[in-house]
Amino acid sequence: DYVYKVQNKTQDIPEEFLKEPELSIVGPAIEASKYYIDSEQLREMFANLISSTIDSRKYPKAHPSFVEIIKQLSPIDAKNLKAFKGATVTYPIVQYRLLLENNSGITQNNNVFLENEEVQDIDLNSTSVTNLNRLGLLDIIYGRTLAYEGAYDKFYTEPLFKSIKDAFKNGEHKEHDYLSQFKDIEIVKGVISLSPF
Repeated sequence: DYVYKVQNKTQDIPEEFLKEPELSIVGPAIEASKYYIDSEQLREMFANLISSTIDSRKYPKAHPSFVEIIKQLSPIDAKNLKAFKGATVTYPIVQYRLLLENNSGITQNNNVFLENEEVQDIDLNSTSVTNLNRLGLLDIIYGRTLAYEGAYDKFYTEPLFKSIKDAFKNGEHKEHDYLSQFKDIEIVKGVISLSPF
């Protein structure tokens, strides 16, 4: 399947744009890809990288570091990255912050990202987008927000946030050792988008 993917992608390149593959990318990509053959998403990424080194239109964008980056991705990372298909796509991202009486607080959940419909676990998605940010693929900026109305509504109804908010509203937080020291939970808004890299 992997060989077929590479062949299929390279057959679509018009002859005038075919070039000798860059061994500095193709060699490490083929070597690394054998350890990720069980992941459809990562196989697809390696196949795209290999075929781009043969296409003179795409080659300038094929950076040798992409092999190492793909090696550091999980299948969830690949799915989250795929959500950013267009270079101008920007999504909402938030932090859940627990507030003390003096209005200072601590971050309960960082980088809450809800755009991956296949994976609804906010901790897995948080780890994933944090990794994509660490690799320089995504930019996460807090203090900037999306302008369209309703962009952040889904975070207020997300099950974890809603359960903690309800516990504060109903006074049930006092029964929990951890939550009893806080007075409320808030959402800190931000944006997440593809980095130039």
